[in-house]
Amino acid sequence: MSSIFSETMQKAIAKYRQLLRKFLPQAERVAKLQELGLKNSEMYTSELWLYDTGRKIVADVQNNLRPDNQGYYAYSGVEKFAGFLKEFLDNYEVEEDQVIHRAQIASRAMVKAIQLITLPRENLTENIEKELNALNHIIANYGSKDQKELHKTALQNILRRQQEENISFYKTILYNFKDQIQYQDAHE
Repeated sequence: MSSIFSETMQKAIAKYRQLLRKFLPQAERVAKLQELGLKNSEMYTSELWLYDTGRKIVADVQNNLRPDNQGYYAYSGVEKFAGFLKEFLDNYEVEEDQVIHRAQIASRAMVKAIQLITLPRENLTENIEKELNALNHIIANYGSKDQKELHKTALQNILRRQQEENISFYKTILYNFKDQIQYQDAHE
């Protein structure tokens, strides 16, 4: 298992262990390692374990930051470390027991949507519309800003090309996607 995700997480966990070693007394450090599962060498055999361990580290730092600026968790480097780790993990999702980059999920949905919107008119059924709306939802939720813009442009282009052939079908799909984007933007 050697992916960018697993390599980054292994380095992050090693860095966190160093921070613990540097700032916590031995007994507290050992208890913290045990509590977070950082003594389990099997965590390095699974991206799911690495993902879960990263989330535990972020939660631990967030839950233990002390406003009185005393102790290990007040150390700004630890807070900054947890912020970077959270931002990195936010780019990933667990899907069917796999850790997948969010942009990959959106890319798959975009490819599938392109395949569906280019079907012949007689194949554009209510089920295809539902599937395209579901793909719009995935792209709106997981896609990068560029992916969202690219998908919207693809829908607008197909709408222009198909002006006389089933315009209402394509308008419905485009408006659904725009609604999904608005909803997502409002809830971020």
